[in-house]
Amino acid sequence: MAADNPLNQKIQWDNHRYWHIRYLFREDFHNCFVTKALLYWNTCNIIPQKVSWRNQDYHLLDPKYINFPVEERTTLNVEPAPDVPLDLSKMHSPEDMKDAKLRIFKFAVQFYYTIQQRSQQKFGLPDMSRYLKAYINEDVRCAQWFVHEFINCEMLKESMMQNCQKIMRRVYIGIMTCAMLKLFEVERGALNHYWDDVAQKVDPPRQTILGNYVNTLLYLLPQLKDFSAN
Repeated sequence: MAADNPLNQKIQWDNHRYWHIRYLFREDFHNCFVTKALLYWNTCNIIPQKVSWRNQDYHLLDPKYINFPVEERTTLNVEPAPDVPLDLSKMHSPEDMKDAKLRIFKFAVQFYYTIQQRSQQKFGLPDMSRYLKAYINEDVRCAQWFVHEFINCEMLKESMMQNCQKIMRRVYIGIMTCAMLKLFEVERGALNHYWDDVAQKVDPPRQTILGNYVNTLLYLLPQLKDFSAN
């Protein structure tokens, strides 16, 4: 069969797609690539090793944490990088390092909300959620991007209402709570601007990422009854 034959091309594409999807759902892709990329992309600055993964309201929920040192708040045992440490900050500008960190965070989040959410196996999920929360606590841009991605009715329906896997809903709520608390520190002074502008009939009213997300949730409230089984 000729290489340019449409049937042959379709068979090759279907075969490629089958093995590609099968690889994405494999445990070694998660363990050997996604997790290690998130942890060790900068071997001299392993973020979950240095930044607390706890939500920023932990001291309100349990006062015993108020005086805990950072190391005890984090409570994550991350092994040292399995390679020779390389200080990327001496080779790249601070802006390049921040952009790389955000891209790594986006990659890990997208993997967990496109692949892991649909996978029957949930290996490494608790640890990964803590790693992502450490990134959010370390850089408000991670929180801004995460919340902004879910200012979308269809994504919220898929992640929360239509998702019958309880553990994935819990992970989403945990990471979103962490991101909202981080974002609140930055946007708290501007949250009421939206309602002030609405009252004065300013078009368009000023928006914040956090306020926009809350308004989206309020918009979806009447539809909750259709998904009460989940």
